[in-house]
Parts: sequence; C-alpha cells; structure tokens
Amino acid sequence: PYVFLQETWLEAIEIRPDVLSLLIGVNDTIQFQKGASKLSDSEFAEHYAWLVDSLRAENPSMAVVLMEPFLLEVGEVTRDWIRHLEPRQKFVRDYAAHCGAAFIPLQSLFEAASERAPAEFWAYDGIH
Repeated sequence: PYVFLQETWLEAIEIRPDVLSLLIGVNDTIQFQKGASKLSDSEFAEHYAWLVDSLRAENPSMAVVLMEPFLLEVGEVTRDWIRHLEPRQKFVRDYAAHCGAAFIPLQSLFEAASERAPAEFWAYDGIH
C-alpha cells in the first residue's frame, strides 16, 4: 500500500494507542478531480482495510473509531466531488460495521450543521 499508510502504520504501532481514530479518503478525491489520482474505489478499500486490520493485529486491545470522509460544497468543491467520494464513504460505514468499530457519519453531521451556519463556517474550503 501507500508509503503514507506504511508510515502511519509504523507511527501508530510505535505509540500503541488505546484508541485509533481514522479520517482518510478525501485527498484521493481531490487529486482525482484535478486529474492526478487514478486510485480505484476497490484499491482504496483494500488499503484502508489493510491499515486497520494490521494495526488491530499488532494492538488487539485498541479501540477503533472510523470517521466518514466528507466534503462540503464550498469554493472549488462541487456536488460531483461529493458523488465521487460516496462509494468510499459507504465502504468506511460498512467496514466499521463489519469490524465492530465505532463510526462517525461526518458527511450528514456537517450537512446538518450547515443548515445552522454556512458550510464555510465548518470547513472554510469544503475540505478542512
């Protein structure tokens, strides 16, 4: 898998956290929209599962919280970007249920929050 995931894995193994919270998946969508990434949804799922499964194998008592990758329609982020992200969001939700991890549905939470204050308030660029 990615060098980044391997580096993340090594750091997490070294720290031996009690809780791992994971929020990944948006950068590939951004790169895809800019023509720089060709990572398929199945490759994303494979890499994601590898990271979580291998960390759990090394630290079985670690609690896992999987956060849904999210985007808000702000700036250059469009509904098409969000549609591209949807299969990955579904994978993270399904994978959390499969492996017994806690799941935080950030897309719907931020969309609901955006009814109280503009999306820019929550994520100035739709991403962060």
